Amino acid sequence: MHELQPLDVLPALASLARGPSAAGEGGALQARAVLRGLLRGLIVARLRRWLGPASIPRLVELGCGRGVWALRYLALAEHVVGVEPDPRLVVEARRAAWQARAGGRAVFLRLGLEQFTRYQGARLVCLGRPLQAFSAGELTRLLERVVDGLGPGGRLYVRARLASALARRGSPGVTRGALLARLDALGLELEDEFFAAALLPGAALDALGQLPSELAPRLTTTFWESLPGARPGGRDCHLLLRVRATAQPALALAG
Repeated sequence: MHELQPLDVLPALASLARGPSAAGEGGALQARAVLRGLLRGLIVARLRRWLGPASIPRLVELGCGRGVWALRYLALAEHVVGVEPDPRLVVEARRAAWQARAGGRAVFLRLGLEQFTRYQGARLVCLGRPLQAFSAGELTRLLERVVDGLGPGGRLYVRARLASALARRGSPGVTRGALLARLDALGLELEDEFFAAALLPGAALDALGQLPSELAPRLTTTFWESLPGARPGGRDCHLLLRVRATAQPALALAG
């Protein structure tokens, strides 16, 4: 797989900021794909630093969709299990794994997320959808099962749209403190957190000054709208969690 270079993001941002009328719809779609690919690579590299240099034996992704992230996670684990309830997406994920020549390293199961129980041997569980994609009750039951299945020391990677002073008024999300309190009640402690934009190399951000000044007002909005799974005004915070040695009884994530 071709690895994008840090400065590949610059022409992508320029094309996106100009809009489809300037670059053409095909050019805008290509630029978004470049940006998403760059960010995915940077996020996986951040997870690698968190996990350590050695590949982990087994990783589970819940809500893997078409398997885009699951195949990226092969850079972290010897084996990846993707769980997805939508049969059409499972077929697409299996096709993508075949095209990537992943062999038996990537396995995709058609199964409800709460029904999956085979966490034995998994060193990391990744939630493929933002926390806000679940109802309070669904999320509580799912995280309870994950915490029990992983056991003390097990790790969990999730995303959440956190409210921010920089976000638009009325944007989706909860405050960081409220979310961490809820996760703590489920037996999870925060080890690390980051926003995807913070992973872009400083050289690339500095070089943005080379873009025409008339594009500047659109860059911030365009950038966030182009992030994988993000909505305008929403900012996905990536949370890296560990199961505590002694988990407290789970409390509902309502409120």
